[in-house]
Amino acid sequence: MSQQEEKGQGDLRLATPKLKQAIADACAHTVLLDNKVTPSEADLLRAIAMTLDCPIPPFLNPQRGISKHKQSSSKQS
Repeated sequence: MSQQEEKGQGDLRLATPKLKQAIADACAHTVLLDNKVTPSEADLLRAIAMTLDCPIPPFLNPQRGISKHKQSSSKQS
């Protein structure tokens, strides 16, 4: 990791909880834009949430990294 990335992470850790949650929400909305959550998107979102010390968005299934909506839709088929 570059020195600039480390500084940026440090700055994010100092952000207010409200700002951290807004960043995590924006990332989650971006991931859900196409109504699909790939395993790599879920992993990246989890890493961002962990860095921000925010809870993982509830739409992710932690074992499989897919959205609950998509999972329930496939059960109905």
